[in-house]
Amino acid sequence: MNINFECKDIQVRPGYRAGEVKVTATDAALFGHVDDKQILNQLDIKEVLEWLDTQGYLVALKQEDAA
Repeated sequence: MNINFECKDIQVRPGYRAGEVKVTATDAALFGHVDDKQILNQLDIKEVLEWLDTQGYLVALKQEDAA
């Protein structure tokens, strides 16, 4: 995924795999085309569900996942 953004501060350090880096951006704002589903796949679903709850959404599990 390619991401373009502007931010207040940036920190770069070596990534977990050879040839990769880990970037931490403070106060970042995304610009351009962003595939929301690519981003959602990388998020912790529990955090997403908690955030949706705080926004007033009711999230129901599929019947086979419930219990």
